[in-house]
Amino acid sequence: MKSKGACEMDKSKNQKGLTIKINGQEKSFEETKKDRFHPESQVAAASEKEKEESFDWMLPDEAATKGAIGPAPVKKGKAAIYSFGGKSKSKGQKDGTGVLKAFLIAIICAIILGTFLGFIILKTITSDDGTQASGENQNVASAPAEKPAATAESNKNTSLSPLKVYLVQGGVFSTESSASKIQKSIKQKGVPAEIFKLDGRFYIFLGSAGSLQESKELASYFQSNQLDAFWKEVSLSAAIKGDGKESKLLSDMSALYSTLAQSTSSLLLSPETAIDEKRLEKQLKTVNETAKGVSVKPLAALKKNVSSASELLNKYQTSKDPRQLLQAQDQLLAFLKGYQSMG
Repeated sequence: MKSKGACEMDKSKNQKGLTIKINGQEKSFEETKKDRFHPESQVAAASEKEKEESFDWMLPDEAATKGAIGPAPVKKGKAAIYSFGGKSKSKGQKDGTGVLKAFLIAIICAIILGTFLGFIILKTITSDDGTQASGENQNVASAPAEKPAATAESNKNTSLSPLKVYLVQGGVFSTESSASKIQKSIKQKGVPAEIFKLDGRFYIFLGSAGSLQESKELASYFQSNQLDAFWKEVSLSAAIKGDGKESKLLSDMSALYSTLAQSTSSLLLSPETAIDEKRLEKQLKTVNETAKGVSVKPLAALKKNVSSASELLNKYQTSKDPRQLLQAQDQLLAFLKGYQSMG
């Protein structure tokens, strides 16, 4: 009995029991080795549970990453970008540099494109100008056919400087008929008389002189011959059609007239007056040379007047007849009237 009790005690020692009273009934529970608490196993179980509840992150492989659109990976090992101050640029500065590069590239592309388009436009304009130039050359080639227009241009009027003359006035009238009656009576006395229309009135001039003082003295000369005579200064204008030859001839004849007027008036006032014969010969020679090739009728008539006056003056040098001087004065007055008609 003792041994059995001892065994039971030993068994009870080995087995731990727990008695619970439920609804008045006692129930005993025995703890076996399996029911013992093992912290290591619970930790392992918790670890496995966490593994089961954790989310498996699937990262794409390298090949898939290459085809994806995203920011370029930062390359390592590149040298840092430094500014002029020697400090490295930050990430914002690097982004600004990239924008600046893109902006510069856009500008360069625009310049290249604009230059190309400009070259094309210039090429087109140049070809058009070439076509126009060829057309102009054709017009120039046909220019000889337009010679009449050039001739008309050369025949434009050329105005000369007013010719200042010093005359002896024999009367002034309101009508030409009244002046003509007095003109006839004067000529009957052997005195030259020519009618000029000035400022709407009709003047009778008896002679011409080389200066204002000589015209006053010449007026006194005619007054001594029972004539009403007064001195008068007059400016006459003229215009000639043609090129430079016609205007030069008229200018040369005007210079010859002045010399002849001075010479003849001086000799009428004083027969012993010496005249400049060399000057007269030179001026007459110039007029004859300039007149070559000039066929304008009014100029031919004027040339005849001064040439006749020069011949009469030369005859006077031999004859000393004052009538030849008066006849020379008459030719000089005819020259002035013809000159005035060209104004």
